[in-house]
Amino acid sequence: AMDVLLAFGALMMRAGNTATRTREWIGVTARKLGFEAISISLSLDSITASVRRSGECVTAVREIGPPGINVWRIAELEQLAKATVSTPNEIAQRLEDIELAQPLYSSAQIAAAVGVASAAFAFLNGAAAPEMIAAAIGAGIGQGFRTWLSRHHINQYGTAALSAIAASAIYVLAAALARRAGIGFLH
Repeated sequence: AMDVLLAFGALMMRAGNTATRTREWIGVTARKLGFEAISISLSLDSITASVRRSGECVTAVREIGPPGINVWRIAELEQLAKATVSTPNEIAQRLEDIELAQPLYSSAQIAAAVGVASAAFAFLNGAAAPEMIAAAIGAGIGQGFRTWLSRHHINQYGTAALSAIAASAIYVLAAALARRAGIGFLH
């Protein structure tokens, strides 16, 4: 039951849920598993839980793994916590199904969406069409690079830094090429 509880919490954190909500849903799941008391400690890369049941106390730690954002997965985990499923084996099987489910969107679709969102933010900050296009290209390629780095298990801080540098460099390159082609930037 403790392994299932830690797996639930790790999967929820890896899906991008907040620590507060993860702690709340772990508490709900712990009560279903028959634990009388629970103490949770969450960090960026691990989860520690101490539980008590029938006078016996157990403490365990589990690595979370590389983080991401998967709202579908968070919703599925919350539904699991609300469901009437109560045995550790049933919960473990459902956790495995959730973890193995294919993402709803491909990496290319996500990169394109990030590019469009960045172009929209550029527009909201007063940018004209050339700046918006450069922002979209830079952000889309930066997101694609972030995905590639994550798949190769590069440290998440390094991934964030390298992706930001790549996105900025692509933006500057796009701006320089546009300027060379005679398209002026307002900013």
